[in-house]
Amino acid sequence: MDSTYSALIKTELGVPQGSILGPLLFSIYINDMPNALKYCQFILYADDNYLTHSGFLRNEYSVFCEVNQDLEKINEWLDQNEMSLNYDKTELLVVGTKTMCDILNDCDVVINGFVVKIH
Repeated sequence: MDSTYSALIKTELGVPQGSILGPLLFSIYINDMPNALKYCQFILYADDNYLTHSGFLRNEYSVFCEVNQDLEKINEWLDQNEMSLNYDKTELLVVGTKTMCDILNDCDVVINGFVVKIH
């Protein structure tokens, strides 16, 4: 700014934040992430990823088990690609009847030992 310059820093990985090519390179970089999934559907919006999965009340525990398995695979993918997950921004949205949502409050979705908040 003006005549003041910041120090140069060599980067081993990644792209400088705010770069023009950053969003495109990020999209290319995570392009194979959905291949890690077996049960969930993958939706990418800018730099946010959404996983969706559906099931019936009689199978609520198997649905959570499947989601947990896919989250474990995502965590492995993140490790292999030297990326990390922001656990504070990771949330679970359960859509269903009040009865179903009450039952599902007893289930946990976990990624890398972190219990995901249910909303």
